[in-house]
Amino acid sequence: MKAIAFVGPQGSGKSSVREGIQERLSEANKTYSSLISTGYYYSPFPINKIGKLTGLSIRSMDTTQIVLPFITLAGINTTILYPMAAYLEKRRNPDYLLVQRNPFYDTWAMGEVVLSGHKTLKKMSRLFAKGLASGHYDLLVHLDADPEILLDRIRERKGQLSSETGRKYHIHPYENHELLAQIREGYFQSIDEKVENNSLLRLNTDNLTLKETVEAVYQGIKSLG
Repeated sequence: MKAIAFVGPQGSGKSSVREGIQERLSEANKTYSSLISTGYYYSPFPINKIGKLTGLSIRSMDTTQIVLPFITLAGINTTILYPMAAYLEKRRNPDYLLVQRNPFYDTWAMGEVVLSGHKTLKKMSRLFAKGLASGHYDLLVHLDADPEILLDRIRERKGQLSSETGRKYHIHPYENHELLAQIREGYFQSIDEKVENNSLLRLNTDNLTLKETVEAVYQGIKSLG
């Protein structure tokens, strides 16, 4: 089994690229399991039920515009659940395990905004996440883009999801140009701290179409053998 993770700031295309890779693997008659480490929609009971606390925390943050307490609760919940969910998915023994997000990299990157000015708390949160949820991947796909492009994609996604579901989709309090730039830098810092180049595929998607991005990632996966 090969483990592939997709990380990067909001609007970088993690969901769309993962779904595109799922299609390519299906076409190649390869089996896969998918794990989204902020909702656990595909995980068995009771992880999928406990995982709803993360979604509740994020919705509460959107409603109140208060970030720190809710994003902290979401981070703790996600970090603790991740090793259990990953273990269960691996037991299915698919050809590929596709993981969207990772608590270690997400905690570090979001900490650049949420814990700004709190050096001790930031250090503690990184150590906590690293100890429980760093994980090993055969390939870490780091999707990146300029903050302006990220924000444009987030706004476009808001319109698409609202029209598809009929529900209002909230742009999160941290989804603005300045904070996205900080989150983006946090991903570079955390990945450069931990990942060796031979297991990292970093793509700047400013000038890439979704089809081109999926193709580049799929070729990277094929190169694993």
